[in-house]
Amino acid sequence: MEIFVKFILCVLLIGFVRSASVPTKRSCSENPYGTGCDDKRQHPRLPEDQIKAKDEALTAEQTQDHWINIAKKFVEDQTKRSQNKEKAKNVIFFLGDGLGIATITATRLLLGGEEARLSFEKFPYTGSSMTYCVNKQVPDSACTATAYLMGVKNNYGTIGVNAKVPRSDCLAGQDETTFTTSLAELAQKLGKSTGLV
Repeated sequence: MEIFVKFILCVLLIGFVRSASVPTKRSCSENPYGTGCDDKRQHPRLPEDQIKAKDEALTAEQTQDHWINIAKKFVEDQTKRSQNKEKAKNVIFFLGDGLGIATITATRLLLGGEEARLSFEKFPYTGSSMTYCVNKQVPDSACTATAYLMGVKNNYGTIGVNAKVPRSDCLAGQDETTFTTSLAELAQKLGKSTGLV
């Protein structure tokens, strides 16, 4: 019973502190944007010079020709690129930890808008990989590194072993039959040099 009373007091205290710390709403008449109460604080606007630049871009974006021209230029650039039929001298995996589609999109928006492109998006040959852990949909760096570099999906919090090894099971992690073979190891067996930056 004592724990229950402490729990109730804790919940009440959290509610009191939270209500005291949340600023009070302004009246709708104080809202300079006229789109709803407390809008300015909840949705701060861009500085005017940035808004003007975006408005000018929007004018072009409102026409069909704008989008057709972008598509034509992309197709022309792709068809003009000479196909490399030589044997690759190097293979570079450019891996950004946590760098999913949503993160890339957010970065584009921060850099200048939806049409901005990051430097690595301009590489002539790129690919992407869908990674997740066997036991979790949102992965950590360990299981994604195993997926990228070994071609095997495994459990959250494990690296270089297959999914038979649960997280924090050191004995299972020492079983050599659970070890996975990395691309670097395969390359070295073929006499290639490997490295990590």
